[in-house]
Amino acid sequence: MKNSINPEVMMRSLNSKLKTLLKHSLVLDNNEIEENLKKLLRKTLISEYLFENYVIAISGLQGVGKSTLLKQLYDIPEECLPIDFGRGEKLPILITEYNIDNIETRVKRFKKNEKDYYELKDEIIDTNEFKSIAQNPCNNDILLDLRIPLNKNIFNIENNKSFLLLPGIESKKNEWQELLEYSLDFSATCIFVFDHTKSALERNKKIIDKINNDFEKAKAKPIYVITFSDAVDDQNKELKSTFLEDFNIPKEEENRVICSGLKNEIGDEWISSLMSSIHKYSSVQREFRKSQFEALNKLLRYDLTDILTDIEKNGMYQDIFNEIKKMGISDFLKCFDEEEQRIRKIYSSLTSKSLENYISKPISEVEHLIINENKFQKFITLITGRSLKKQKEFKKNISDIWENTNTISPQDAQCLVLNELTSQRLQLHNQLPLAFEKHSRKQLLGNFSTNEEAPSQIINKDIINDYKTLFTLQNDNSELSLNHKKAIELMPVLATDFIRINTIYPELFANTETIPNEQMEEIIQDFSTQKKHYHTILAGIGGIIGVDGAVDGKIDTIPNLLKALGVTGAAASVAMWVGAGVATGFITISVIKQIYKIDYKDAYFAHSLLNAIKDKHYQVYMDNYDTLMAYIRELLKKRLTERYLINEADARNERIVKSLSDVKHIKDEMRELIYEYL
Repeated sequence: MKNSINPEVMMRSLNSKLKTLLKHSLVLDNNEIEENLKKLLRKTLISEYLFENYVIAISGLQGVGKSTLLKQLYDIPEECLPIDFGRGEKLPILITEYNIDNIETRVKRFKKNEKDYYELKDEIIDTNEFKSIAQNPCNNDILLDLRIPLNKNIFNIENNKSFLLLPGIESKKNEWQELLEYSLDFSATCIFVFDHTKSALERNKKIIDKINNDFEKAKAKPIYVITFSDAVDDQNKELKSTFLEDFNIPKEEENRVICSGLKNEIGDEWISSLMSSIHKYSSVQREFRKSQFEALNKLLRYDLTDILTDIEKNGMYQDIFNEIKKMGISDFLKCFDEEEQRIRKIYSSLTSKSLENYISKPISEVEHLIINENKFQKFITLITGRSLKKQKEFKKNISDIWENTNTISPQDAQCLVLNELTSQRLQLHNQLPLAFEKHSRKQLLGNFSTNEEAPSQIINKDIINDYKTLFTLQNDNSELSLNHKKAIELMPVLATDFIRINTIYPELFANTETIPNEQMEEIIQDFSTQKKHYHTILAGIGGIIGVDGAVDGKIDTIPNLLKALGVTGAAASVAMWVGAGVATGFITISVIKQIYKIDYKDAYFAHSLLNAIKDKHYQVYMDNYDTLMAYIRELLKKRLTERYLINEADARNERIVKSLSDVKHIKDEMRELIYEYL
């Protein structure tokens, strides 16, 4: 297994693009394509949640007591999980503790908005509808969500952890059984629930053996709960011994088998035993991770590819595709898309390599703790500590190791990546070495003047005039220059430079009104010492993100351009994530949710934990890039549509072509990452 970016960090981006494809696929008026997309999204959305959170699947045959087990754990009232709930349900149910006063029954589902587009909604529903959806879901229903007040604190940890109640296992294959198996593949660990009288039946034993063998091949350690146990302890020991023998569970792992029952009949000691076993066997082994990514690759290679092929072969799609090629704006958008993909590929590669270099010292630091047994035991105590104070201390320790082991912060390291990319393409910045050396913010800005420099002319008068023609709409009769293609090609790299500036000066794009005057003057001074024609770069950036007056001369000084970039609505909507989104605390907290998935018994722990933080940084960086590029492309298309009088129907049709292309790109990228990771 190579030390590369974890493919699971791309799930959120994949789902975002799949939801966009579903939204725009309605123009095809094809119910089969629409329904197949929703079925696929049910799997990928559940995968995203299971990848990003600590979730324990609860599975077993129908009617063996899965719902009863959860009711006993959480004292869930009968109306929320009725006695017959475990018979005939089809949709998974997520059970999570929240800081709420009363139990909530909810559903995640697709609903059409006022524009007749699908949106994913999270809605509170009554218990009758909750049960009805569980047993008779439609394709709009994705996942049921049962939220429990945070008073039991079963997991005894700060971050929300969940159980996933799966439908009963059946011998016949259908889409719901496929969803069950898929959910099992991606859970942190699983609990198989048995009624010993039913598990002894030959037909049921074959099903259990198959699932058990699948997990054993992946080196997983499922936990087995025998329900409706006897109040007599000796009889339970005999039952447990028989089960260990029947399913070839080694004696040293006998705590993977729990005898449970109604608390008013056999007490509640079994609950402590169950939670202890969950903590002990909850880490996801490397072999199990491999099997998870193989399952994901299968979904991408077959299920998703089949849907994309069906769309491309659809007669209406082919008509739309041919008409789009004839549109006056298609060449503009194609030029933008090709350059944006080229820039993205370079950005992805540079970011990945930088993070790989950045992580080496933090890994060495944590491995040093492992070598020092006393320090390591204290470190592990922080991870598994029962008190919230210890868990918060652990988060701080991990944050400190990640943030301070290198000579520069992760944000400054990413500034060097952005400098490398934009200096190559814009031929303007002073190219700084990618080595992790400390630089001032003015140096990171990278455009400071020296006597030897010849000013770059890549952003020339024609480029600025083309942006003025494209984005101001104040002179519709003006013509684009003969080299207008260059203006379009430069848009993605100018947008990347916007990210670069935003990463260096995040406070500038949060709210310029709250920046102290002295600090604002310092920022302005940093920009004022740059090459004299840098205001053309800022003007170009302002134009492509929709700052009125940026390219028509009305905002003609660096201080005013900076303030305009910082307070524009565009900056507020697409730039505010840079300062908060890459903050170490944010990254660490999101990764700590998965801490119990990691095997911390050897040096693999250090790699797993810190690689998860590294991968989360990669995800945030690439998501930010994609968000900004999507915004700029949509703005470009809007202005082109207005300028060339393209009707709304044609503009809407273009979106299905673009969204299909986006899904194909991310599918290929994820499969490439999976091959590298395996």
